[in-house]
Amino acid sequence: MSEDGNHNLDPIGPSTAQQLYLDHKASQAMEKTVQGHRYR
Repeated sequence: MSEDGNHNLDPIGPSTAQQLYLDHKASQAMEKTVQGHRYR
């Protein structure tokens, strides 16, 4: 087990991880920035 507290994380697929990231960025960034991240 990990000592950094990440031992409770469940594996997720790349597309799910990307969507979670973009959703999080959308709450913190302007729309143009989020659109730029989508196209990378």
